[in-house]
Amino acid sequence: MEQPTKKAVIPFWILWSGLIVLNLFILIVTITSACLLGNEIDNVFVEKERFLNSTKKYMSYYNTMTGIENQIKDIPSWVYSAIAFCEASYRKNGLEKGYLESDEYVGFDEEIFYSTLKRLCQEKSNKYCNVVENNGSPELLYYLYELFGNELVKGISPRGYVSDLSKNPIKFDITGIHSVYTKSNVTKLMKDSGLPLTLSFGTFKRRYSVPCSNSFGYVCPNNLPKVPCPSSLGGDCVVLTFNPYSQSGVYDYLGDLHYNKKHSVLVVGWNDEKRIDRSWGNDLHNFFDGGYIVKNSFGYQHGHSLKYWLQQHSIKEEMQICPNVRSFEQWTPLDEDCINKYSYTECCNQYIKRGVKKYINATITPLICDSSKDDKYQGIFKCDTSRIYFIKSKKHSFGPYKSYGTLDITPINGINMFTIKLLSFKRDMTDKQTITIQPTCPEMLEDIFKASYTKSDEEATTNTEECGYDFIPFKVLEKYNENYVVDGLHAPAFSIFDIKWDDQSYLNSHTQGMDYSAIQSATKKVYQTVFKGPYDMN
Repeated sequence: MEQPTKKAVIPFWILWSGLIVLNLFILIVTITSACLLGNEIDNVFVEKERFLNSTKKYMSYYNTMTGIENQIKDIPSWVYSAIAFCEASYRKNGLEKGYLESDEYVGFDEEIFYSTLKRLCQEKSNKYCNVVENNGSPELLYYLYELFGNELVKGISPRGYVSDLSKNPIKFDITGIHSVYTKSNVTKLMKDSGLPLTLSFGTFKRRYSVPCSNSFGYVCPNNLPKVPCPSSLGGDCVVLTFNPYSQSGVYDYLGDLHYNKKHSVLVVGWNDEKRIDRSWGNDLHNFFDGGYIVKNSFGYQHGHSLKYWLQQHSIKEEMQICPNVRSFEQWTPLDEDCINKYSYTECCNQYIKRGVKKYINATITPLICDSSKDDKYQGIFKCDTSRIYFIKSKKHSFGPYKSYGTLDITPINGINMFTIKLLSFKRDMTDKQTITIQPTCPEMLEDIFKASYTKSDEEATTNTEECGYDFIPFKVLEKYNENYVVDGLHAPAFSIFDIKWDDQSYLNSHTQGMDYSAIQSATKKVYQTVFKGPYDMN
């Protein structure tokens, strides 16, 4: 009988070796693929990072810059925003066609435009005219142009034509409007157009809730209205409200959101890297990063320069062009030990600041009372108009600051306010008294006091025309818009207009039969200080 054939058996060690080789092959293929793919991913992220870095700071081109205006009470802010855009567009077009010098712009008159518009609206009532006076927004420029055409164009004029607008040679067509609502689209539209954008938004007051039951000694006066405190505090509170913007030009919100009003500005750039601290003392975690740089209509004795918000020169240099003495942040404290031993002038000499053309004699900030605010902060502080005040300095025991000191401030937990110490004197610098104000905040101190300088220091303590630009942190505008009261023909938006300027609108076009006298008078210079390094004292 035939024996059955035995099946060949593969030794275990051969199977194990084959499995190891297969795994090694798979591992090599995986690593190679990952490296190749990783390089592609890295390239994508590198390019993205390059793009992000290139757009972290930006402003509309220099050829759109025009002067800062100081808003007249009876003219709404949307008019200033719309006219500022027209000035910027006119300047950009004039430079491109060679009708304006590189540092020239022509200022248009908001009052003429507004009065022209009101007259036209009386003659032809419509839904857009219903919101012109109070609740308007810059986009009305486009819609009202569609209604009134050349009759509205006549209102875009320098002041010199006020008696006879028919002599105004300015002529243009508005052919389109572009509105966007997100930061990514804002940055794209500004870079593509080379123009600033109008912005219409709702603002909310800064609110401080001061508890009547507290551990810091404040007693709520009977004559002030009381409201329930936020749940985190409990009991009754007195609420202090202030403007949404600070003297340094930063918009913010504090406490329960309390709607203020609609406002319009011109967005001229942004800075993703600018940090805005929102508290005083040891709280280092309450800040915003990044925001829009805006041209406002509150004059130039507040806010900062464009280059400050873009971080293109040092803080020391900014103090030369925008000393901003109305801002609490710029007040220099007085060293009590120094004043006990030396004269006021000798103590000032330790803190020399330099103005645009000269040194400020009183470099430590002297403060006097605003008498109109005598009864506003009952129970907290009553200012004596016969005396002069200085913020007391708090000395440090560490590092380079031990001989200089900072403001003597102690934060009060839970209410965003602080305690501050002041030194008070008679006007002849006698009868020194130490005063404690609690609770308080920067806005309250700016409301109570104003910096007092001699005539010789006036030039060095006055902001130049480069100032007046404000900063709206991205998160602040987002919060505003989330809680915005939308009504009628008004909603938050960033917009530009397609304006086609006729050549006859320019003095240097030399168009026959045109009266250019007012345009010539309204032609002004744009000036930007250029510093050479951080200590260039111009």
